[in-house]
Amino acid sequence: MPNLARLLAAAALGSGLAGAASFTLQTGAGRAWALASVLGRERVLVVNWPSAAYLAEMRRQDTALQVYDLRVVALLPPGDARLNGPATPMLTLLADPGGRVGGQYGPATLIGKDTGVKARYKAPPSLATLGALIDTMPMRQQERRERGRGVSRIRPPSCGLRKLGACALPVPFRCSPPCCSRPCWAAAPSAPTSAP
Repeated sequence: MPNLARLLAAAALGSGLAGAASFTLQTGAGRAWALASVLGRERVLVVNWPSAAYLAEMRRQDTALQVYDLRVVALLPPGDARLNGPATPMLTLLADPGGRVGGQYGPATLIGKDTGVKARYKAPPSLATLGALIDTMPMRQQERRERGRGVSRIRPPSCGLRKLGACALPVPFRCSPPCCSRPCWAAAPSAPTSAP
């Protein structure tokens, strides 16, 4: 019977109509990590064998990932050196023996806070692409109303908002000096500041 449930979950994922199939894999340090531990609390992007450059970009954009409540789960082959790369709060690196989990999720799959599969991608998507989709989701719109549209006082690493498309961020950031010529914080009631 467990195999039937697994087949049904895989078929539902393939159609994009069901919730995410849960899994438990090992981190590079050998600790077990379960998808169920974040489902319902965070949005999850499952990325199968991403490039080192993509992982570096996601590390750099960790603050923006936190704003979106978006965890990036990178599935890598066991023994891959990237499994022991620098940790960030919203990037989880997991060993996927034989690609069994990655095969269910494809190159990249976005899972919403409601545990439903929101999008499948043929290649790992940029944060701007993800943000545009996430901002249309009812839960995200509710979060924005509840949290207010106030200005985050968290400054992204290297203030790389130009590459993110500053205006696409869900909450305006205040940077000092401003990261680009576009006034992403112009609507803010007080002068720009940055985190220490």
